[in-house]
Amino acid sequence: MTANNDVENSGWQGFLTALKGLEEAAAPIQKHLKPSSAKSPVQDEKLMSRLPRVLYILHEHAVSFHDAFDKGVIVSIDGDISAADAFESDTSKQSFSTVHPLSVVVEVQSGKKCLVVRFTLMAQLNVLSVSTIQDRCKGVANAEAILVDLFPDDDGSNSPNLANAQWLPSQTTMWDKGLPGRPFKWAQWLGGLTFLRSAQSDSGSSSSTIPQEPFRMVVQLLRKRMATA
Repeated sequence: MTANNDVENSGWQGFLTALKGLEEAAAPIQKHLKPSSAKSPVQDEKLMSRLPRVLYILHEHAVSFHDAFDKGVIVSIDGDISAADAFESDTSKQSFSTVHPLSVVVEVQSGKKCLVVRFTLMAQLNVLSVSTIQDRCKGVANAEAILVDLFPDDDGSNSPNLANAQWLPSQTTMWDKGLPGRPFKWAQWLGGLTFLRSAQSDSGSSSSTIPQEPFRMVVQLLRKRMATA
């Protein structure tokens, strides 16, 4: 019995030694493959806790879609935790052009093509602005054009928040060219924002809300545009 145990222990020790050798041999390769900018789960959790409600909702929409349906949609949070903390502690200097330090980045992959979209919260205007990160896009010549009129009557030239007229330089809802991205209506819903339309509907009522487009449809339309871009 003792002899058998000795044999088993000797075999187990040999296995552990071999496993350790494999780990040591693979370490340089793992170090080479690991992105230098990768965030740890703890860092991701801290960033999520600093997201304003609108960006948090959008982030959850995107992550849920990734987890349940489409691994070709990659979601991340961009920005600095300390900057977000400082921003929340002092809002006295905000203006119509103030953006929250954190943003949500969604990468949509389609074959060899890739579209990277940034969602930014305009803090005082309380709308989401959408832009593309051109140097991270692949196989798409004019990434910004893909976002324009993704849905009917939604070219992003005006803020969907009628209250913004008091803040924007034009004193109307016209989006200022100096602001980042465009406030597309579909982006507002993804962040849980709903605003009244300025134009009357066919029924004559001016209280109808912006159509609520699901994340899946947004991704489908983006990929359709990417295919011909």
